[in-house]
Amino acid sequence: MTSKFDLIIKNGRIIDGTGNPWYNADIGVVGGGITAILPRGDAGKAEQVIDASGMVVSPGFIDTHSHDDAYVIIDPQCSQKVLQGVTTTVMGNCGFSLTPITDGRCSEWKKASSLMGGNLLDDDFWSLRSFAQYLEKLDTVQLGINVVPLVGHGTIRVAVMGFEDRAPTESEMTAMKTMTTEAMQAGAFGLSTGLIYVPANYAKTEEVIELARVAAQFGGLYATHMRSEGDHEMEAIQEVLKIARAADIAVHIAHHKVAGRKNWGNSKLTLQAFSDARRDGLTVSWDQYPYRAGGTMLPAALPPHIQAEGAEAYAKKLQDPAIRNKIKQEIESADNRSWENLIKGAGFENIFISVAPRHPDFVGKSIAAIAETHSRDPYDIYFDLVVEEQMEAGIIIFMMGDEDIERILKDPGTMIGSDGVPSFGNSKPHPRMTGTFPRILGRYARDKGVITLEDAIRKMTSLPAQTFRLHKKGIVRPGMDADLVVFDPQTIIDKSTFEDPLQSPEGIGWVIVNGEIAAEKGTITGATSGKVMRSCLNG
Repeated sequence: MTSKFDLIIKNGRIIDGTGNPWYNADIGVVGGGITAILPRGDAGKAEQVIDASGMVVSPGFIDTHSHDDAYVIIDPQCSQKVLQGVTTTVMGNCGFSLTPITDGRCSEWKKASSLMGGNLLDDDFWSLRSFAQYLEKLDTVQLGINVVPLVGHGTIRVAVMGFEDRAPTESEMTAMKTMTTEAMQAGAFGLSTGLIYVPANYAKTEEVIELARVAAQFGGLYATHMRSEGDHEMEAIQEVLKIARAADIAVHIAHHKVAGRKNWGNSKLTLQAFSDARRDGLTVSWDQYPYRAGGTMLPAALPPHIQAEGAEAYAKKLQDPAIRNKIKQEIESADNRSWENLIKGAGFENIFISVAPRHPDFVGKSIAAIAETHSRDPYDIYFDLVVEEQMEAGIIIFMMGDEDIERILKDPGTMIGSDGVPSFGNSKPHPRMTGTFPRILGRYARDKGVITLEDAIRKMTSLPAQTFRLHKKGIVRPGMDADLVVFDPQTIIDKSTFEDPLQSPEGIGWVIVNGEIAAEKGTITGATSGKVMRSCLNG
């Protein structure tokens, strides 16, 4: 009896996502699912056939760390992600989800979310208040990709307390716990924090524990951008582990790195700490992007205390020469454990402007180079940009070493997340938004042999699916969702660079999302088969 399928992928070399060796087989798809894995030539007939001769067929890649919260509305096809093989994106990271928000905080939160596109969303969107309303909004969007939502601690804190540098009152803590509960009931997969950023930086460990306990009650995880990834990273790791123990919650550490030249090599210590914690019974996971540079918002390099009360307040303060001088001295002399001193750690020569709407001629240039061109102190250039751009400007910071990148990548527990910020308007975003996954497969697996192709795929598929409890994602197997990537292992590579970051990768033939072809040979098809995923353990 001849089987009938909606889609057959034939003649491919299957790497199934488990880490097991490849094998030859055909794949039959009906609806949005994989229904059969058959010997070559036995797949029968189908409405669509993909000939994958000479190519690898793998599960769709899962981006464990994105800032696609607004991007999935602005560009529902998520073309910059899909073209590199991503079929599922985890959003709401670093403590930044777009909701929940309150009436009195909405305008400043819209401004605070500018870098990830929040300022481009219309007034109808900004009438939303709850996390449930945000997910319901996404249900109406014709998505080309699956989305996995986290709720942001930073967002919740702004909704209740604004940007105030203090501990919450009892009633404010109750309000934050209520918002966390409502988000988890709506389908959030966990709570995220960005403890390097204000206002989350103002939170003491106990505040985070209280909210993590709420997430744990619903089977959620705790995803964190730690308080330090540089000079005080080991202390930050201990804080994460303290939260994990106290809240009895699985923890996921975002974009693990060792930042600052003087700290290079410390990945030996960080990875050992993770291993020890897992040996002791804690559920600890982490992801990585494969670049020497990170990226963030421009004001993140300021001491947190100057950022209290919001962007307009600190912009006004920074117009005072005395305050500027005091901050400069603080940055230059700081051995401060309460904040990440990015300027001291990297130097202005390694900090580049990625987006600056009011200074387009600065984009792609280092602050040191801009200062030299204008014969000015780089601190004054930086302070002026903060005043004039506030939270709408972004920076790229070169601060990691290749040895640490490769050591982290080799660790069996490491998975892959882009930490990508979409490109809007005149910008030069970090190339990770368009190149992360092909870069791993081409540069690190094939060309450098840091890891095997099978292990690289595992880090992008089954491992994140296991971590985020995406039970039908991440493995090529009957009964699983038909999220698939067909690529040429000999040619796949990222093409995006820091100079030209919007180039699409090469070597990807087809990307399939829930059984529909979302991209073919570098072109988005317009398929709208993506889904808003809600945690099955919540509610």
